[in-house]
Amino acid sequence: MRFGAALIRCGVVAFALMRATSAFGQAETALDRYIAAPDLNYRYELLGTTAGDGYTAYVLEMTSQEWRGAEEVDRPIWKHWVTIVRPDHVVTSTGLLVVSGGSNES
Repeated sequence: MRFGAALIRCGVVAFALMRATSAFGQAETALDRYIAAPDLNYRYELLGTTAGDGYTAYVLEMTSQEWRGAEEVDRPIWKHWVTIVRPDHVVTSTGLLVVSGGSNES
C-alpha cells in the first residue's frame, strides 16, 4: 500500500528533524523526550476513498496518542479525522495543510 508507506515516511522525516534539533548541541527537553517516546496507540485506518474530477480523496481515522490516563482525563486516547486529497496531475511543488477545529460533541 503506497499510501501507507508515504505516511510512515512522513513520520520518519518528522522524527529525524526533531532529533536533529538536539544534535546541534541544544539540551534535550521534556517535550523532546515526550515526542520521541513510542506510543502503541498510534495507528490509522483508511475509511474511504473518493475519486473526483482531477483528484482522489482519502479519509482516515487516526489515533495519534494517549495523553495522560483515564484516571486524569475523560478521553486519554486522541482520535482525529484526516482527509488527504491527491491531485491526478501535479503541476506545482506547493502543498497546503489545513488544520481546523474539532469537537468531541459530534
